[in-house]
Amino acid sequence: MNIPNLIKGVFPKGKLSAGACILIVISASACQTLPPRPRIEIPETKSIRDVTEYVEISLKDESYSVDTLLMLTEDYFAESAEILKTRYSAYENEKKLYPDGSAKEEPPLPDHDKFVKGLTALLDKYPKKPGADKLAYAVSYALLESGKIIEAKRSLEDFLVKYPRSRYSNEASFRLGEILFDEEDYGEALARYEAVARSGDKTLGPKAVYKTAWINYKLDDFDGAIKNFILLLDSSEMKRRASESALAIREESMNNMVLSLSRSVAPEKFLEGMMEKTYAPDVLFRLGNLLSGETRHEKSLAAFRLFMANFKEHPRAPFAFEGAAKSLVALNDTAAAVKIKEELVSEFNPESAWHKKNFPNGDKDVDNLVSGTMLELARHYHSAAKESGNEVHMQNALYGYTLYLSYFQDNPAAKEANFLLAEAMFDSKRYLEAADRYVSSMRAYGDTPEGEDAALNALLGFELSLSGDGRPSEAGERTAASIKNITEEYTALFKEPRNQEAFSTKASGIYVSLGMTKEAREALEPLFKTPSGRTAYEKTGDIFALEKDFSSAIGYYKNAASGAPGATSNEIRKKLSNAHYALALDFLKKGNDAEAAKHFQNVYSVMKESTLSEDAIASAGSIYLRTGNKSGFRAILDIMNTSYPSGKASFSLLMEAGKTFEEKGANEEAADMFEKAATHAGGGAEERRKLLLKTADMLEKAGKPDRLTTLIDSGTEAGHIIDRDKPAFLYRLAMAEAASGDEDKAYSTLKALSKDKLDPFHAAKAAFAASNMKLDEYLETKIKDPVTASFEKKESKMKELLAGYGAAIKSGYAEFMASSFYNMGMVLEDFKDSLLSSSRPSDLSDDELKEYDYLLEEKVYPLEEEAIRSYRGSLKASFEHGELQSNGYGEKALSKLAVLKPALYKRDILSKEFVVIDPPAEPYAKEESKEFFSLLNSANLYHTRKELSGALWLYKKAETIIPEDPYLNYNMGILLMKNKDQASVEKLGKSLTLKDANPEVLEAYAYSIFLFNDVKDALAFYEDLVKNRSELPWPHKNSGIIYEIFVEDYARALERYKTYLAAAGKDGVQTGQWIALIEERLQKSYPLLQRGGVPTPSGVGRGD
Repeated sequence: MNIPNLIKGVFPKGKLSAGACILIVISASACQTLPPRPRIEIPETKSIRDVTEYVEISLKDESYSVDTLLMLTEDYFAESAEILKTRYSAYENEKKLYPDGSAKEEPPLPDHDKFVKGLTALLDKYPKKPGADKLAYAVSYALLESGKIIEAKRSLEDFLVKYPRSRYSNEASFRLGEILFDEEDYGEALARYEAVARSGDKTLGPKAVYKTAWINYKLDDFDGAIKNFILLLDSSEMKRRASESALAIREESMNNMVLSLSRSVAPEKFLEGMMEKTYAPDVLFRLGNLLSGETRHEKSLAAFRLFMANFKEHPRAPFAFEGAAKSLVALNDTAAAVKIKEELVSEFNPESAWHKKNFPNGDKDVDNLVSGTMLELARHYHSAAKESGNEVHMQNALYGYTLYLSYFQDNPAAKEANFLLAEAMFDSKRYLEAADRYVSSMRAYGDTPEGEDAALNALLGFELSLSGDGRPSEAGERTAASIKNITEEYTALFKEPRNQEAFSTKASGIYVSLGMTKEAREALEPLFKTPSGRTAYEKTGDIFALEKDFSSAIGYYKNAASGAPGATSNEIRKKLSNAHYALALDFLKKGNDAEAAKHFQNVYSVMKESTLSEDAIASAGSIYLRTGNKSGFRAILDIMNTSYPSGKASFSLLMEAGKTFEEKGANEEAADMFEKAATHAGGGAEERRKLLLKTADMLEKAGKPDRLTTLIDSGTEAGHIIDRDKPAFLYRLAMAEAASGDEDKAYSTLKALSKDKLDPFHAAKAAFAASNMKLDEYLETKIKDPVTASFEKKESKMKELLAGYGAAIKSGYAEFMASSFYNMGMVLEDFKDSLLSSSRPSDLSDDELKEYDYLLEEKVYPLEEEAIRSYRGSLKASFEHGELQSNGYGEKALSKLAVLKPALYKRDILSKEFVVIDPPAEPYAKEESKEFFSLLNSANLYHTRKELSGALWLYKKAETIIPEDPYLNYNMGILLMKNKDQASVEKLGKSLTLKDANPEVLEAYAYSIFLFNDVKDALAFYEDLVKNRSELPWPHKNSGIIYEIFVEDYARALERYKTYLAAAGKDGVQTGQWIALIEERLQKSYPLLQRGGVPTPSGVGRGD
C-alpha cells in the first residue's frame, strides 16, 4: 500500500479529506480480519520528533493549531510508510528464499503507540477544541494501521458517539461496519452499512450498498442481495465513476449478483426486468457459466438461451452459443447441440455481418471459438458418416473441412483440418482428390510423423484411384507422374523417415499395378541399405517373378532369406522354391532338360516341405527317365521313397516309369516300377491288385517265370493276391514259362489251371492256350507207315485238341468262341486231309485199293461236315460278338467256307474299286486355302498313280491345314482302307457331307464299317440306306449277303437279293444265281440250312 500518497490526499491544505480518509480506511484492511503480526517500532526520525514535540507543546498551550498538527501527522505517516515499505521488501525477499512457505518473518505492521498516546492525551485535555474530530479519526486510523482492531473498534464507536455530525462520521460508521462484518456480527454491521447507504454519500454509499447485499447473501437472503446488487449497478454514481476502486466494486457486485441469482428460487423475476439494462448480457453470460460449472445444465442452458434470444448482436454472443451447446452435450442432447454449433458457425464466422460489425479487424478469441466449433462439427459429421454410411453426413463433413480452410488457413489447426479433409475425401472414395490433399498435408506438416502419415495415405489414394485393371490410360499416367513426384519429395523432406519401408513398398506396389515393373524395383532401392533391406530384396524378387525373370528373382529371394526370422524365412523360402519351379518349367519348354531337372531338384533342396516339392522332384525324375539318365532317375526314386513314401507324385512317377519302360520293351524294368507302385502306401487294394497283374504281364513278356513265381508267393503271403486272383497270375506264369522256352512246364501249368473252378474265365483261357500250344505239333503229325500207329497217334492228338477247344467254347466267353471254332475246324479239316493223303497199304490189289479209297472217302466226309459246322460256328460267333475284325477268325472262317462250299459261301460285298474324288476349285480360291488345295491335288495324283505312301504323306500334311475337309477325308479314308487301316472308318465318316453328290462315299463308309468295326454296325447302316436311300441298289445286295451268311435269315436275304436284281438288271447275274440256289435249297430242305445256332463237334473227332 502506498501510505504516503494516501496521507497526502487526506491533508490538502491542512485539512483532512473525507475522500482520502475513506481510501485510507479501505486500503488499510480487506474484508477479512487481519491476523496478529509483529509490529515494527518506527525509529525516531525528524517527522516523529516534530509531531512529538508539537504534541508536547500543544499540551501546554491550548492555542495550538490543529491544522499544523495534522500536517506534521501527514509527514509522520509518510515517513513511517517508507520504513514499513523497506521492511516489507525484506519480507518479500524472505518469501522468495522459502517457496515452501517456511519464511522466518511475517509481514510487519507499524507501531504507532507513541503517536496514539500523544494525540489521545491532547484530545483528553482539549475535547472541545474545534477540529478535535479530525484528530480523533486520525487516532482511529493509527490504531487500525497498527492492527489493534479492538482498540480501533472502541475508538470508532467513541468517535461516532462524540462526533455524530462530523463530516467523517460516514467513514467511521462504514469502517466500524467492516470490523463488525469481519467479526461476523452481521446484524450490527448491516445497521452501520444501511446508515451509510441512507446518508446519500456518493463515495461510500455504493460501497455500503455492496456490503449490505453481501450480508444479505451471507444470511441466505438471496433476493435481497439481488435487489441491492441491482440497486448498486443501477446507481448513477457507479455508472459515472470509472476509477479502479469503482470498477472493482462493480465487478464484484456483478459476480456476487450472479452468485445470488444462481441461488435464488425464482431468478427469472429479476432477469425479466433486467433485459433492458446494459449489464444484462454480462449477468446472463456469467450466470450460464456459473451454473454450468456447478453441473446445473438445464438452468445453465436456460440462461444461455435467454442471452441468445435477446443479445445475438452482443460481442460475447458466440460464447453464449458455445455455453448452450456444452450444456446440451452434458444433457446428452447431441442433435440440439449440433444445431446450435451450426448456428454459431453460420452467424459468427469471419464473413458474417456480426463479425464485420463487432470485430472488423478480427478477434482471436472469437475466431478460435468459431474455428474450433467448425472443425468439431466437421469431425462430428465425418464420424457419423463412417458409422452410418450416410452420404449427407459425409457431404457435411467435406463442406465443414473446406469452409474451415477457406476462413482459417493460417490457423495452427489448419494442418489438421487439411488432413481430415483428405480423410473425408478418401472415405467418400474420391481417391485422387484425397491423394492430392494428402500431398498438401504432407507439405504442411513437413518433417514430422504426421507428415509421413500423410505421405503414406497419399500413396494409398493414388493406388485406389486406379480402375480395376490398374491400367487406365489417363488416370494411370497421372498416377505414375504423381508417384514419381511424391517419391522425390519424400526423399528430400524426411531426413530420417520412420516409414521408409511402408512408403517404398507401397510406391513399388502401385508401379506394379501400372505395369511399370522397372520403376517398381527402383522404388525399393532406398531400402537395401536399411534394416528393411530384407523386405526390399523379397519385394524385388516378387517383381522379377512377375516379369517372368525367375533367374533374377531367385537371386533376390536368396538375399531376402538370409538371416530372416522363422515364419518370415519360411514364406521367402516358399517364394524361392516357387521361382525355381517356374524357372524349371521355362527350361523345360526350351528343351533344356538338364537345367530344368536341376531347378526342379532345387525346389526340393530349398523347401522340401512345400506343396510343390514332391511334384518338382517327380518332374526331375520324369526328365531323367525320358532322357535315359538311369543314375539320376534312381537317385530321385531314393529321395521320393524317403521323403514322400505316400505321395501322389511318387506314385505317378512310378507309373510313368513303368509305362515308359514298357514302351521301350524293357519289360523287366517296367515290372520293377509297377511292382513298386503296387506296394506304394497310397494305393488301395483294387489298385494294388491291378498293378500286381500289370507286373505279372511285364514279367510274362520278359520271360521271367522265376520272378513271377516269387511275385505270386510274396503277394499271396502278404494277402495282396487272394485265391480268386491267383488263376490270372498262374496263367501269366504259364505264358512266361513258355516264353522262357520251357513249354512242357507251361503246358503243365495251363492244364492244371484249365480245371480251376474258382475262375472259369482263366480256366477257359488256359484250356484254349494249352490247345494252341499243341496245335502246331498236331498239324506236323502225319499219318504214315505204319499207318495204324500213326493214325492212332494223330487221332489221339486230335481228340485232345478238340476237347480243349470244346471246353473253351462251353465256357461261354466270347473271347474264345470264334477262335476255338475256327481252330476246331482247322483240326478236323487237317485230319481229313491227312487221311486222304495218307500212305496206302502196299499189298492191295487195284480193286482193293479202289475199295480202300471209297471207304476212306466215306470216313472223311463226316470230318469235312464237322469242319464246315465249326467254321460256321466261328463265323456266327464273329457276328454275334463283333470279332470279325478284332481277331480275324471270322474272316478266315469265311475264306475256308468259300473254298469248301463256294456256292453257299463265296460272296463279295465290295462290288467295285473306290477311286479318288477331286475337289472343285472354287471353294479353295481364298489365299488361306491355296496351299491346302495344292497339297490335296498333289496327293490325289499320287493316289491315282497307286503311289500310296507319297499320297498318304501329302494327305497328312494337308490335314494340318484343314483337318475337317470332306474331300481330304474321303480320299485319305479309301487309301487307309486299302492299307487295311482301321482309321479309315473315322476319315470316311467325316466325308459324309459329300453323299448327295457322290453316293460312293456312302458305299465306302459302309464297307469300312464292315471291315473294321462290326458286321452288326454295317448291317444297321445298310438298313438305314435301304429305308432312306432306296434308289441305291448295292445296300440291298450287301445287306442280303449279311443276312444269308452271318445271320442265316434266308427269307430276308432272298428278299434283298431280288430287290437288288430288279434294280441292277444284267449286272445282277451272279445275284440271280444266289437267289436260285437259296430257293432250290429251301425247297429241298437242304440239311445244312436247317441247322441253326452254334454247332458243336459230333461224330468223328468229337471231344468226350
